[in-house]
Amino acid sequence: MAAALGLGIVLAAAHAGTALGGSTTSTPERRPHVVSVVARPGDTLWTIAQRVAPHSDPRQIVDDLAAERGTADVRAGDTIRVAI
Repeated sequence: MAAALGLGIVLAAAHAGTALGGSTTSTPERRPHVVSVVARPGDTLWTIAQRVAPHSDPRQIVDDLAAERGTADVRAGDTIRVAI
């Protein structure tokens, strides 16, 4: 009973703090960082994915870009927006 009462007080205080402009008790929404890349001669979606996210697995970025663009073809001069 005491634990439930204590939890209720903590949640009420968190709700009041939020209403007064404090931080929320939920995790903030993470928005992807969008980078614009101008393709260079010889670039592929794979090389672009490796360039913008060198420490990540490029497969998901390549798949997302190909689906968004409707093609995997890249021409020098194309501006490609990549969400990382």
